[in-house]
Amino acid sequence: MQDLRVCEHPLSDILIVGDASHPLPREFHQLLQTISDLMMALPAGSALQQMALRCWSLKFRQSDHQFLHQSNVFHHINNILSKSDEGDGDDGPNNTVQPPGDPGQEHCATSIMRDLTSSVELKTSSRPAMMGSLTDGSTETFWESGDEDRNKSKSVTLSCAKGLVPRRVCVHVDNSRDIGVSVNHFFGKSPDSLSLYVFIEVELPVD
Repeated sequence: MQDLRVCEHPLSDILIVGDASHPLPREFHQLLQTISDLMMALPAGSALQQMALRCWSLKFRQSDHQFLHQSNVFHHINNILSKSDEGDGDDGPNNTVQPPGDPGQEHCATSIMRDLTSSVELKTSSRPAMMGSLTDGSTETFWESGDEDRNKSKSVTLSCAKGLVPRRVCVHVDNSRDIGVSVNHFFGKSPDSLSLYVFIEVELPVD
């Protein structure tokens, strides 16, 4: 029988910490947003996807409602359940769970990524003095090309120390700061080598 219990809100038993608890709802929502973004990318019906769904079985508060609507989790859960129903219809009465070790069982590997930014050497095609803005974690700073590579290809080169094997390079592109000069095209060595993780459309204030 499935466990359908609804868990208590994670912040319900830490009221005694007072003002120190103020940042916690934001961090809690950021964690749930990450889970929501990853759910559709997990193997359908896998134990990992079921764990992600289980994270939303909480006694949410009224203060969480706005976040829940903005997180797109309802849309994701609906898609996951729809795919599950389609799978049940295809297999009919013979739809069974494969026992552990069965060759037909779907396996899922989970990897932990470690941030290698501090161990990577950067080189830009121009304005090396602004290079630190690429890795300072701030959206208020930036790197832009200069006269050195004017009318040429602009590049940011990453060099790793010996022994490091990077698996993924993540780039955050902010087109809301300068709408006159925006990034519109993304290219990789192959279609599978480049993927758009999250796209957020920002409504800019009108003067």
